[in-house]
Amino acid sequence: MQRAGKQKSKIERPANVKTDAERRQMLAWLVQENGGIVEVAFNSGMSRVHLNRLTRPAEDANQDKATSSILKLTPEAIEGLLTALNMSDTQAQTLLAIPPELHKRWTTKRPWPMGHVESPRTSIDFTLEQPLMGHVFAPEGYVVSLDPKDLTTSPQVAEFSGQLYVLPPEILPIQSVKRGRFLGILPPPAISVH
Repeated sequence: MQRAGKQKSKIERPANVKTDAERRQMLAWLVQENGGIVEVAFNSGMSRVHLNRLTRPAEDANQDKATSSILKLTPEAIEGLLTALNMSDTQAQTLLAIPPELHKRWTTKRPWPMGHVESPRTSIDFTLEQPLMGHVFAPEGYVVSLDPKDLTTSPQVAEFSGQLYVLPPEILPIQSVKRGRFLGILPPPAISVH
């Protein structure tokens, strides 16, 4: 609960991530979009204090020796964090601008498509023109990844009554049209204004 007179400010998504400060801001935005510090800390296995140190603005980080860098996380911490953020290795490497020399550390042992890909699979991405409903909710504009060749593995992206849903195949209505196995979602690309 917020104290009277204090409002929590909304974190803006950085348009580009190239610096440590922008990486911190992107992680803070991702944490905000995935339930906040308490929820992400709980789901990742990290302490709230540690996660707060990873997301602190650069000006605070430069003054505090206890501030951490996501580039120095252990593979176990990386796996927990990415799982809590519902992000694949590749998505994290891209969104957080992980330097190429650290990609090996940022390749988790989670099952494909979230972790290390052992065999090539077919996947397609598309931007939602309406909200995604069911076991996963995503607003219009988010990007959904799915495997159109896998029409049996749970969960499935399916369309019925003009709406897209993510549901286990066994509870999909007979009249639904399966699009493929749900692989993940990404927030909409940042819009840059010139």
